Amino acid sequence: MEININKYILLEALQLVVNLSPKATSEPIINNVLIETDENGSGIQLKATNYENEFLGKFEATVTSPGKICVNTSKLYNLVREFRGSEISLTSTPQNWVFLYCENSKVKLPGVDPEHFPVIEFKELKNRFQLPGKLFVTAIDRTYFAIGDNESRKNLMGLNLAIKSPTLINWTGADSFRISQFMTELESPIESDGNIIIPKKSLQ
Repeated sequence: MEININKYILLEALQLVVNLSPKATSEPIINNVLIETDENGSGIQLKATNYENEFLGKFEATVTSPGKICVNTSKLYNLVREFRGSEISLTSTPQNWVFLYCENSKVKLPGVDPEHFPVIEFKELKNRFQLPGKLFVTAIDRTYFAIGDNESRKNLMGLNLAIKSPTLINWTGADSFRISQFMTELESPIESDGNIIIPKKSLQ
């Protein structure tokens, strides 16, 4: 695989997945991120998982040679963050070595066989809608402190999202002692209904 990508695009992508890497695990493969080129060669996909949360993101890149690599998330993130240039060239060998070039810097990292990485799939759901990202973040900020941590009360270990009407969503965080509720009015109506709990770990 050989690609060229803007440093800040790659850094943003890695910031989204670095927290998924578990601090300790009996399966080191999930401490890695899978980077693969799109089928049409227009960019790359990043995949990461800790078996509880999964991530798949698509990002712009110039693809010279298609393929895929699997490399330690934290090591790659720390390297990209320290690079001084604005463009990064990333290549891999059949022996799973990964080379990064940025201005006068050249780094060689050991990779992992991409075929060992867990399969990540996102199936289309019947009940779906879109929200402004800032609204979602605000709802988390207003309710996160009240979400419980007690394993015996799993129904309180997440943020409850309840669609009250096409333009009204009720967000609730609670433990056994306190409750936080946040109501949001949507500018555009949504054609959906439902009541779900988003796990606390996913909100982080």
